[in-house]
Amino acid sequence: MFIYFTRTSRLSILPKKGTSGSAGYDLYSVENKILRANSATLVSVGIKVQIPPSYFGKIESRSGMAYRFNVHVGGGVIDSDYRGEIQIILLNNANTDFQTGMAVAQIIFLPRLEITLIEKEALQATERGENGFGSTDG
Repeated sequence: MFIYFTRTSRLSILPKKGTSGSAGYDLYSVENKILRANSATLVSVGIKVQIPPSYFGKIESRSGMAYRFNVHVGGGVIDSDYRGEIQIILLNNANTDFQTGMAVAQIIFLPRLEITLIEKEALQATERGENGFGSTDG
C-alpha cells in the first residue's frame, strides 16, 4: 500500500517509523512553540497526506512524551478524503511549560470499516447491562 505525502514547508520532515516493528510513523513539528503548562495548542507538522479510500490515519500520543512530560494528543482522525495540512492538538497536562520542535505525535494507518447503523426499540441484554465507569473493576 502506498501513502502519498507533500511538504508544506521547507522545514517539513516526512513521517518515519522509529523501528521496523513500529506501528506508527512519527510526526515532527515545523514550529518551535512553547506549550504553556495546563494548556492546549495546535502544532503544524508541515505535511499533507493522501490516504487510500478504505483507510484512515489515527493520530496518537508518543509514549515517551506522555510519560516524561505529560504531553498528550487531543484526538485526531485523518479521513481519506482530507487534503489539508495535518495539525496536532497537543495537551500539556504538566505544571511546567513544554517546548515543541521535535517528534510530537504519531500517525497509525488503519482499515476503515463500512458500517450500517440500524435503529431498534431495544438492544440485546448482556450480563453487564448499563453498568459503566468502573463497574467491571470487581
